Amino acid sequence: MNKILKTFLKVIVVLILILVAAYCLAGFFVLPMLIEKHLPDQAMKHLGYKVTIQKAQVNPLLLTAGVKGLDIKDKTGDQTLMSAGRVLAGLSPQSLLKLAPVISQIKIDAPDIRLVRYKDGRIHLPGQAMPEAVAEKSAKKNADTSPEPRKVPANKALEPKEKTLPPLILNHVGVTNGKIYLQDRVTDTEHRIDRFSLVLPHVSTLPAETEKEVIADLSFLLNGAPMEFHCVGTPFSGQPAVRVLIDTKDIDIAEYKPYLPMPDGLVLSKLGLNTDMELFYQHKTEGPVLELQGLVDLVSGELTDAAAVPLVSFT
Repeated sequence: MNKILKTFLKVIVVLILILVAAYCLAGFFVLPMLIEKHLPDQAMKHLGYKVTIQKAQVNPLLLTAGVKGLDIKDKTGDQTLMSAGRVLAGLSPQSLLKLAPVISQIKIDAPDIRLVRYKDGRIHLPGQAMPEAVAEKSAKKNADTSPEPRKVPANKALEPKEKTLPPLILNHVGVTNGKIYLQDRVTDTEHRIDRFSLVLPHVSTLPAETEKEVIADLSFLLNGAPMEFHCVGTPFSGQPAVRVLIDTKDIDIAEYKPYLPMPDGLVLSKLGLNTDMELFYQHKTEGPVLELQGLVDLVSGELTDAAAVPLVSFT
C-alpha cells in the first residue's frame, strides 16, 4: 500500500513540475513571441496605427507584462504619434482576495506624445482629427440618425441615480522622463513639456477605502519652466477633497501672449512669474469650497506700445 501511495505521489509531483515548466515556458518565451508577431497587425487592423516594438517581456511568476521600444506611427509610417522607451504593468494575486482588479504596478519610461490643436479648438494626435467639413458632416449624420429620446415616467425621472465606480486598486504608478509636444494651429505657436514625472503610490475605489488619502507627485518643465505639484486628497469619499502644493519658477508669461486678452496698442514683451501656493478644494453637500493662498512673485516685466516704446518696466 505504501509503495502504491509513493508511486502516486511521485506521479503527482512530476505532473505538477511539468505544468509549472509548461506555464513558465509559455509565459517567458511563447507569449512574448506572440505579442511581437501579432500586436502590430492587430493595431493596424483595429486602430489604424503602425505599431512597432523592439521587445516584449512577460514574467508569469511575477504576473507582469510589458514592451520595450514602443513606437506608434500614422498609417503611412512617416510620422511618429507617440512612443515610449518601456511600458510595464503587473497584476497582483490579491485580486482574488479583494474580488477586484489589483494592479501591482504601472511603469512608463520616456513616453513621447505629439498633439495638434486644430482650428476648431479640438486637440488630437497629428493627422487623426477630421477636417472641419468632414466633422460637420459627421455630426449632422449622427444627429439625423440618432434615436428619439426615450420617455421616462415622471416618478422615475425625479429619482437620483447613484454613480458607483468600478472596484479597482492601483499600486506603484509611475511615469518618468516624459515629453509632450503641442502644435497650436489656432495661435501658430508650439509648446513643450519635458522631464514629465508622475508618482502615484496607491489608489483604491473600493467602498472600504474611499476615505483613504491619495498622494500624487507631479513635476515637469513647461517650455523650460520648472513646475512641481504635490497632491493629497480623498477623491472618492462622500465629500471629495484635495490639497495641492504648487511650486513654479521662471514662467515667461510673454510666451503665452496669444492666449491673453490685451488692449490694442499694448504689447507684453516680457513678464517673469514665480509661485509658491497652496490650493484646497472640497465638494461639500452645501456647495463647493475653493481656497487659494500663497506667494506670487512677478519679476522682470515690461509693457510697451505698438512701436516698442516701454510704458511700464520693472526688474
